[in-house]
Amino acid sequence: MLHRHTALYALARGLPGLLAFLTVALYTRLLTPAQYGTYALVMALAMFGNALLFWWLKSSILRYYPTSRREDVLSTAVYFYYALSLGLISLAIALFIALPGPSGLLAALASLIAISLGLFEATIELARAQLKPKLYGILSITRAVLAPIFTVVLINLGLGTPSPLIGVLLATLISSAAGAKHLWLRFRPRLLPSTVPLILQYGLPLGLTYLLSYVVGYTDRFMIAYFLGEAPTGVYAASYDLAFNSINMLSWVIGLASVPLILSSYEKKGAGSARVRLRYNFRLLSFVLIPATIAVWLYAPELTKFLLADEFQKGADLILALTAIGATLHGFRNLHFDIAFQIARKTRYQAYSMGIAALINILLNLLAIPHWGLLGAAAVTTASYLTALAASYIWSRRIWRVPVDGKAATCMGLIAAASLYSTHWLMTLIMKASYSWIVGLVLGVGLYLAVCSILTKGELRKLLTGE
Repeated sequence: MLHRHTALYALARGLPGLLAFLTVALYTRLLTPAQYGTYALVMALAMFGNALLFWWLKSSILRYYPTSRREDVLSTAVYFYYALSLGLISLAIALFIALPGPSGLLAALASLIAISLGLFEATIELARAQLKPKLYGILSITRAVLAPIFTVVLINLGLGTPSPLIGVLLATLISSAAGAKHLWLRFRPRLLPSTVPLILQYGLPLGLTYLLSYVVGYTDRFMIAYFLGEAPTGVYAASYDLAFNSINMLSWVIGLASVPLILSSYEKKGAGSARVRLRYNFRLLSFVLIPATIAVWLYAPELTKFLLADEFQKGADLILALTAIGATLHGFRNLHFDIAFQIARKTRYQAYSMGIAALINILLNLLAIPHWGLLGAAAVTTASYLTALAASYIWSRRIWRVPVDGKAATCMGLIAAASLYSTHWLMTLIMKASYSWIVGLVLGVGLYLAVCSILTKGELRKLLTGE
């Protein structure tokens, strides 16, 4: 089942991830660095709002859907979503009226995007909990396609900086409405006193965790804007988004398939079955993320020139490489070690891990950005993700030990490095064309897969799928 679900989620998450990847490249050609910086800051505010107000609800949906409390949990979650959305809509109206000029519009858009993101992510989370990867994919692809289309139309109409924000808002609302028709309408909003403590105890620490995760990943943008200006913020955000979204997309292709199956195995078959699935989960994360990170690091200069407009390229290759490492560390923590806290229903430890990382991130960025600029911010963020991973690893071993296959991860890393570096070196010797790096990358990935298959003596499929 993991193999089939991973394949479906590879399409469901992979295609939107590829479109998001290309959308960043498109926006760097449609917007100036300052405009992209404004867009990135408003989206960061919207994601902060979503994490603060709504993430705890979607986390509870995934955790309790396999249990007998699903009807009560979902009805209570719908009630909270309506109540919080009404409050945020009121805030958006107040900000639009109170703040002068474009600031009011941007603040209102941040509030409305937070609401739409909350609904969309809860909707696809419910599809994921119901093991409906096809519906998950349709909704995700629809949103990923519509957002850049709306943006291009609005820019051509002369709306300027707000165009990508309005595009995201419209695309998210349309996709959410389509999903709600299939998933939400049968649940009547009810505030059930017996269910509220259940949701709060499990969901609030997770919501705080993801809020702190956004602090680690996005607070540096506000500091860069304060110390250096909006144009450097746009340069940094474009490079960061390319690398982080790419690696994060690969992580979630695996996590979307594996995490519900791990939690379901624990509920139905016990700890032993869950640990078997977790071992394969770690191997699959290693098999995908380690070579992806090496590839981004190795080909960062070529990726920068190929994907980003000229105004966004200065220093972008090193930002790309550092961010890829941080995204991989984040993926292992979020989609492997933190599962221990979800199984044990002690999700507050996830918040502890990210709280330490967030504090380190803020303090070090206050020192690094004024002295080392954008590279300092990228290095600090990567160090913060490493800190969070280390804390999660230590606490998970005390609470509910998750399996780690260090031998498999090391072997995959060595094979990936040898394969990718050898083909990169070979292409620089025998080909001088501008596309030679693409040939080298494809050959490197092919060599990596071939060597892994040979060394595991035909057991690669079993290694990756758990069959």
